[in-house]
Amino acid sequence: MSEFIEIQGPLLPEIHGEINLPLSKSECNRALMLQAWSNGMVQVDGISLAADSLLLSKLLANQKADEFDARDSGTAFRFMTSYLALKGKHCVLTGTPRMKLRPIALLVDALRELGCRIDYVEKQGFPPMKFQGFEYSGKNQLEINASSSSQFISSLIMAAPSLPEGLEITLTGEISSSPYIFLTIGMMQSCGIEIQVIGNRIIIPGQKWSEAILKPEADWSAASYWYGILANQKSYTRYFLPGLKLSSLQGDKVIADLAKFWNVVTEEKENGILITKTSDSNSEMEYSFDFSACPDLALTIIVLCAATGTRAKLSGLASLKIKESDRLFSIATELKKVGLDVLIQENGKECQLLGTEMIWPQKMVGFETYDDHRIAMALSILLASGNQSARFFHPEVVNKSYPGFWEELSKAGFKVC
Repeated sequence: MSEFIEIQGPLLPEIHGEINLPLSKSECNRALMLQAWSNGMVQVDGISLAADSLLLSKLLANQKADEFDARDSGTAFRFMTSYLALKGKHCVLTGTPRMKLRPIALLVDALRELGCRIDYVEKQGFPPMKFQGFEYSGKNQLEINASSSSQFISSLIMAAPSLPEGLEITLTGEISSSPYIFLTIGMMQSCGIEIQVIGNRIIIPGQKWSEAILKPEADWSAASYWYGILANQKSYTRYFLPGLKLSSLQGDKVIADLAKFWNVVTEEKENGILITKTSDSNSEMEYSFDFSACPDLALTIIVLCAATGTRAKLSGLASLKIKESDRLFSIATELKKVGLDVLIQENGKECQLLGTEMIWPQKMVGFETYDDHRIAMALSILLASGNQSARFFHPEVVNKSYPGFWEELSKAGFKVC
């Protein structure tokens, strides 16, 4: 793919379009790990073509490597950390320069309590790490701060049935992205694993895995961009999104409720959902939401508010700083290019939008994507009203979660070249 692509919003949008979504990489990545932990008792029916899932599949297939490179995949890195440590591997786990800035100490400290020998290769508390075996400490209870990353918790939960005495995890602090923890638990329970959740305690006895087949569903996180695009288009436009279920375990299905503010209605059909823009949204109303449970939706809503001139106060954004980029800073920088200000609070956990109108410069706008798939896809919402064009640099970043995104934009009436 070229260094950039040019995208023009749809002057005549495909008002009854069918949009293909990738399989959920959250479900795929967990399914792959459950297959590995169960030594193949759990099988996976369908793998996402997202780069993250393909990478994790490759890492798990190469059991005898001396070095594992998780590149820029935070999910792969955190899930592989527990796997390599508790399997007693002698190897190094590394990643990109950005990955080396993402803290891992909470998970490493927990694994050390269980008897894993792990050393930091460079900076204390950060990747890369060297694994030097595992000798069970006899401890089966852990207390871990859950405010940093739900993936630390999921990583330990998936390992727990294979430990001699299982594991009881007590979560402290404000729990970040809790739906992802319950996604992990739900998928394990569908494989016959006994898990109890009592208040802030998760109890998983040591137990044998049963034969099961996991079939990942379509990705609600990817669907959020189509909700955003639809919300910024004219009334009576609609998209059919195959493979989605309102009963999904994926926490990001909450986008169906969030989009009601912009008069986007969701209807469940036999093989997916139909979303319709029923009327113009009311820009006089102020929007507010706490994204602690669904941080991957934050950029979609921030850009949607900006594009529609919606005043907003948004919170629960602390985890955006340690994603593929510093997402809140990155999106604020790009929105300034079209005259929009995102006011970031000093604590980095909240932001405010004042409901101002976009001002597009006469010169072609060039959006940076910061090696971050969600930055690129969220910014496309700005063009949905059909009035402007922009360049997107390094468009291949969408391959991390949604390889066909630009092609689907073209199907929806956008000009992509």
